[in-house]
Amino acid sequence: FIPLSSTNDGVIEIFSQFGQLVMTQEVGAGSNGVFVNTAALAEGVYFYQFADANASTEIKRMIITR
Repeated sequence: FIPLSSTNDGVIEIFSQFGQLVMTQEVGAGSNGVFVNTAALAEGVYFYQFADANASTEIKRMIITR
């Protein structure tokens, strides 16, 4: 689950620690967070970027462990 600071429409992009885009998911308005299926991603450090319709962007780090 990725918590979001904005409730506007937007897009979440997940990047590997090397900056490679590995996943993109659209987020509908009214969401304060989103579930992302990370089964296809290896364990490790990733960064996600949420950009909403108002051009507001946040970038956070996440760690995937199994």
